Amino acid sequence: MLKPLPPKPARAAGAAREFSVFALVVLVEAVLARRFDLIDTPTLFATLAGVLVLALGGLVASAIAFGDIWRRGAPGFGRAAVAFVAAVLALTPFAGVALAVGVYPELTEVSTDRTSPPPFLTDPSRKAAGALDPAEAARLQADAYPDLVGRRLPLSTVEAQGLVHLTATELGWVIVAEQEPATEADAGFLEAEARSLTLGIPDDVAIRVWPDAGGSRIDIRSASRMAVHDLGENARHVRTFLATIDEILTRPAD
Repeated sequence: MLKPLPPKPARAAGAAREFSVFALVVLVEAVLARRFDLIDTPTLFATLAGVLVLALGGLVASAIAFGDIWRRGAPGFGRAAVAFVAAVLALTPFAGVALAVGVYPELTEVSTDRTSPPPFLTDPSRKAAGALDPAEAARLQADAYPDLVGRRLPLSTVEAQGLVHLTATELGWVIVAEQEPATEADAGFLEAEARSLTLGIPDDVAIRVWPDAGGSRIDIRSASRMAVHDLGENARHVRTFLATIDEILTRPAD
């Protein structure tokens, strides 16, 4: 009597696992490499595009494998399950980006003074990246982030400049350029590099301190370097900066 042939393994189970696991590994390595400045932002985006293709391929292949397992009891469930989980994990950041695109306005910079935003000392004529005209960008910001307004402080511009410098330093921002006010009647400026929360992508921040009735006013501008949706990161930089200033001002004196 002939021995029956073993059932054929589920189609694409092995390929699904290879694609999905490889996509997950590349994703982790790319994020870490960007965090430690081993690759630049364009290289990160190109790598993430490859991760997306691999993860989607792994997801499709795992679906094919599960179909064979369901219909004819083909072996390969373990490999298909690993592939599915790895693909879902690799695709999770992309799902988060899609959600953020739907939640946050399509801006590449925000400022607490949209009429006359603080200039970047290293590039005073710099314009906002992207295709939006200034009026439309101002409207989108006003609708989405009505809380982004300048801070009036009962401090001279010299004292406020010191506060700005301290705040940027405590946030771990890299100060690129600074122009301190010569007198209490002069304005001061500071430019820094901030990093996005998840991927560590650098954004540029410009801060202006100028005289105001009874003290000084601080305005801050945060801008992306690339003409892509900022996913709310620039607003986060501004809010974090202003919240840190408020926290420092409420600290008990030594």
